[in-house]
Amino acid sequence: MKRAWTILFAVLVLSSALACSVSFDLAPGDDTPATETPVLVSTPQPTLPPPTPMPTEPPAQPLPPAPTVPNWPLALDDDFDDPSSGFSTGASDDYRSFYEDSRYNIEILREDWVAWSSRGSLADFVVELDVISHGEAGGAGIVFRKQDDTRQFYLFAINVDGRYWLRMLTPDGWELIRDWQESTHIRTGAATNRLKVVCLGQEISLYVNDQYLETVQDTSFAEGAVGMLAGTSLGEPYARFSFDNLRVYAPAGARVLFQDDFGDPSSGWWTVSDEGGEVRYENGELHIRDYTVPDAPTTSRPGQQFTDLVMEVEGRLLAGSEDNWFGHYCRYVDGDNLYVMAYSSDGYYTGFGKTNGERTQFADPTRTDAIRQGPGVTNLARLECIGSSLRFWVNGELLIDVVDTGLAQGDIALDAESQDGEYIDVAFDNLIVRAP
Repeated sequence: MKRAWTILFAVLVLSSALACSVSFDLAPGDDTPATETPVLVSTPQPTLPPPTPMPTEPPAQPLPPAPTVPNWPLALDDDFDDPSSGFSTGASDDYRSFYEDSRYNIEILREDWVAWSSRGSLADFVVELDVISHGEAGGAGIVFRKQDDTRQFYLFAINVDGRYWLRMLTPDGWELIRDWQESTHIRTGAATNRLKVVCLGQEISLYVNDQYLETVQDTSFAEGAVGMLAGTSLGEPYARFSFDNLRVYAPAGARVLFQDDFGDPSSGWWTVSDEGGEVRYENGELHIRDYTVPDAPTTSRPGQQFTDLVMEVEGRLLAGSEDNWFGHYCRYVDGDNLYVMAYSSDGYYTGFGKTNGERTQFADPTRTDAIRQGPGVTNLARLECIGSSLRFWVNGELLIDVVDTGLAQGDIALDAESQDGEYIDVAFDNLIVRAP
C-alpha cells in the first residue's frame, strides 16, 4: 500500500565543496575527464585536419542572397567576465582552458590536438562568437549541436591563413561537409574574427565578420550544445585562442534556462550525509540515498529561481526497495510552499502542492503501466509549471493535469523516499529546464 509521502527539508545543507576548482587530464581517445564537468566538456579529439592545398579554380560565381536571419530572443549572453559562467576549465600537458581578462581561452600545447567546451541544448538557433588568435598557428571556431556525453558535433572553424571549413565529428572521426575554403572576409594571423552560425532545421548558414559565406544542408544532428574549439595541425606545436562576446538567440520555447548532467560536483546542488540519507555527485549523476527511518524524503535543490518552466530529468533505481518515490519539484519556496510530482519503481504516481502549509492533493497514489519498473531501468519525467497549469508526464504519458494558483515562482528540487526495507539509492541525470 503506497502511503502519502512527507516533506522534510531539515536534512539539506549547503556543501562546502561547491567552491572547489575542477581540473582534468585529457588523454587521447578518452572523452571523460578525471573530474567530470557539467553539461560542458573540454576534450581532445584526434587531429585538426590540415588545410587542403587549393587547386586552380574557375572564376567565382556570385553567391546566392543570404537567407533571412530569424529575429529570435536572446537565450545566452556571455562576455566571460564571470569564471563560473559555465564553461569548463582545466589543464594537462596537452592543453589549458581558462578564464582570463574577461575572455575564455584555450591553449593547445602540442601538435595535432584539439580541445573544446560546450553547454546548453538547442535545435534551431543563431550563435555568434568572437574568435581571437594570438599567433600564426592553429584554428578555432564554433561547436554546435553537440550530442550529450559523446564526441559528436558540428564544427565551423577558421584558421590563421584565412580559410574556413564545416565538418562534423562522429565516432569514426571527422567527416567533411565543406572542405577548407578561402575567404577574403577572414582576418589572418593574430586577429579577431566574429563567427556566426544560423541553424534552422537541416539548413546551416555560415557567416564571418557579418559577411555571409554559404548555406549547406545536413540532417545528422537535430539539436545539441553550443561552444568553442581550438586546435593545432601536424607541425604546429602551440596555438592559443581566446573567445569573447558569445550570443545565442533561439525561439522562446527552446530557450534553456538551466541544465545539468551532474558531471561537476560544484554545479550547485545541495549535498548531505546524515542519519536520514545522503546526496552526492557520483559517476556524472546526482545520487540520493534515503533511509526508510526516519519517515521523510531526502531532497536536494540547486538554488535557482524560476516562474514558468518545463523540466525533464532521467531517474533510475540503483539499489534498495522498489516501494519508493522519485520526487520532482517546481516553485519550491520552503517546506510549506511547493509543488511536487512523483513516480515509484513499482509503477505508481502521485502529486500534491502546499501553500502556506495547506496541502492540496493533486493525485492519490495510482498505478500505471507507463512507468518502467524495477532496478536499473531509466524513466524520463517531465514536469510543466506554466501559469496556474501543472502537468506531469512519465515516459511521454501525461499522468497529472491540474490547476493551482497558490504559487508563482521558486526553485526546483529532486528527492527520493524509501517506503519499505532499509533504504533506496537512486540516480538522477540529464536534467534540463526550458522556457515554455
